[in-house]
Amino acid sequence: MSETELTAVIERVVREVVARLEPSADTDGPPVAVVLSAGAGDAAVRAVGEAIERGHRVTRVAVAARMPAASRALVAALPVGVVCGSVGGTGLPAGVRAVVAPDLSLADAAKLAAGTLDDIGPEWLWEALANGVTVLASPGQGFDIPDGSSLARVADGVRAACERLGVQWRDREELPIALSARVSTGGESRAIHLPSGRGVLVTEAMVANLAEGATEIVAPMGAVVTPLARDLAKRRGILVRLRS
Repeated sequence: MSETELTAVIERVVREVVARLEPSADTDGPPVAVVLSAGAGDAAVRAVGEAIERGHRVTRVAVAARMPAASRALVAALPVGVVCGSVGGTGLPAGVRAVVAPDLSLADAAKLAAGTLDDIGPEWLWEALANGVTVLASPGQGFDIPDGSSLARVADGVRAACERLGVQWRDREELPIALSARVSTGGESRAIHLPSGRGVLVTEAMVANLAEGATEIVAPMGAVVTPLARDLAKRRGILVRLRS
């Protein structure tokens, strides 16, 4: 390999590494940050990857210091910068329009509700809520307690306390579409594109959660749109169509 060819290879590798570590300023969409609790597993990481694939500019992912090494390796494979560790000197990235917390643990939710900001996850979520930034979360480890027990009532109380702070709870599968609905891309199109997959369901609640200004829901072929969802979409002037 000649010196010129070697230089070209080195430059290409450097560009790829930089692009992986620092999201491009040319990427479409407003910046989004992600918080992952220690118990967040593969499904939560996939939800982050799906948000990135849908065009959301995820600028940073914060992971708890207690997250297992295997899970951290999955997060490190995402094309985004990762911050790992306890609180201290690592505030929420500037300019983010939304913070997403897939599989937020009961422990981190309780810390957020109590204002105990001793880990990076609750700190970022608190900072976001204090500055009017949208926070979307799905319930994770600790929330899966059988109904009727005293512990279930405690978990429900923590969830309600987070809601009062402004956390918008969604099922994990609904986070990408909820993020699309709540965070405008800044472009002329206000269409919400649902990801492809089996058993895609468009519900009335999903339509109700769309931000003002949404004009269209584009679902994959084979998706089921409930009658109530169609009725509400019609009243709101939102077109629902299936892509081929």
